[in-house]
Amino acid sequence: MIPPKVLNYLRGDLTRKTMLFVLLPLFFASYFGILAVAVFMYPDPYDWRFNSISKLLYPRNNPDFYYIASGSIALSGVLLLPFAGYIRQRLRNAAPTAATVAAVLFFAGCICLTLSGLIPSHPAHGISRLPKLHETLARISVIGMGVGMIAFDVCATITYFQVKPGHPLHRRSLLVSWNLLIFPAVLVTVAWIAIRIFMKRSGPAHHALVASAFWHLGFWEWIGAATGFLFLLCAALFLPKTNSDG
Repeated sequence: MIPPKVLNYLRGDLTRKTMLFVLLPLFFASYFGILAVAVFMYPDPYDWRFNSISKLLYPRNNPDFYYIASGSIALSGVLLLPFAGYIRQRLRNAAPTAATVAAVLFFAGCICLTLSGLIPSHPAHGISRLPKLHETLARISVIGMGVGMIAFDVCATITYFQVKPGHPLHRRSLLVSWNLLIFPAVLVTVAWIAIRIFMKRSGPAHHALVASAFWHLGFWEWIGAATGFLFLLCAALFLPKTNSDG
């Protein structure tokens, strides 16, 4: 039987103060702080613009200290779990189905993030029976949390414009901050995928792009993590304190 406090945590039945002053600082310290230590302990030169975060937790690449990055990723996923239910509870009045779908996607992404930290097998040289499992889980986590945040943003937009003028359920600052984060992220993602698919793999333009940080996954992993942190910070700051308000 799951203890009530654990259930409350998983459902996101937490206060704004807990989200702002406990979970978000812990996540920032776990993800950015501990990964910074992992970068410092990495045996080879590590450039965040060109190297993926996964390189830090592959035992083949970092045999002595891979567990630092592995623990950081796993713990970060656990710390993010309550945000799915917390945001859903405050958006479900206007779009209950969409808010629930967004929460499920985000929650599943957090689970996969945790598992990707616990399964650090190298996709080409791993010793497990499923060497690409880490890579697959990491991609699913990005898709789940990313699409979940987009759906949450859509729910907030619907909520804001469905109510009577002058009586919004949510502050305009939530709508503005979330859209300023989500719209550029979506545009960049679509452009990055389109360029990789359709750009001719020859010529000076392609070589210049490949040589830049914008071509490499590592650069966008760190940018995406920062964007996600700001998204959740805005959620804790601007969503109603209690779910009964929204």
